[in-house]
Amino acid sequence: LSREKMPNFDSFITNHEASSQKLLRFKTFFVTEGINPLAVSRQLLDDICICSCGFVFPEISGCFHTPLNSVANMPKPIPSELKTSPAERIVFNGPFEEKKNYPFSIINNGKEKIAYMIKLSNEMRTMCEPSHGVLDPGENMWIRVHLEEFKPTVENTQPNTLTIEYCFPPEGSDKNFNPSWFRLNVIIRRKHVALEFNA
Repeated sequence: LSREKMPNFDSFITNHEASSQKLLRFKTFFVTEGINPLAVSRQLLDDICICSCGFVFPEISGCFHTPLNSVANMPKPIPSELKTSPAERIVFNGPFEEKKNYPFSIINNGKEKIAYMIKLSNEMRTMCEPSHGVLDPGENMWIRVHLEEFKPTVENTQPNTLTIEYCFPPEGSDKNFNPSWFRLNVIIRRKHVALEFNA
């Protein structure tokens, strides 16, 4: 690659004080992608490197190859802890010969919007409404847990688990929940609430 194709690159090298081998890889990447190196932050230089096969990968993750267009879409920060009320368990009191429901709330305690979906260890007997959604910062959502009637025994009155999975939705998304968000390169957190049966 000629220097005429990469103006001001020497200034970029001086400003960032990085190894020549690493910067030569960056130079190749910038020319190929048409990116001005002076517009790249020191943090980006420190956090990523270019390998000879033409892929970008975060140094902290070792040699996990990520396509070049993923540089701008690196994983978001970890979502703040989701709060629930009750915090740890929901107790259904007998008799259980009729349907019951129990309201509880989930609170987005963070400063960014989150998407959530609820999973139940016994979906034949319990269900939640709504079972998924998007919460704005500070928003409190009331959820209703429905319990079908059943004949209690020692075995079927053992605790079940309600699990709330949550993550950041894509930037710019609205409040229309999309389950595919959980299959993106995001960090998913989980909040577990026990479902107990007091016969």
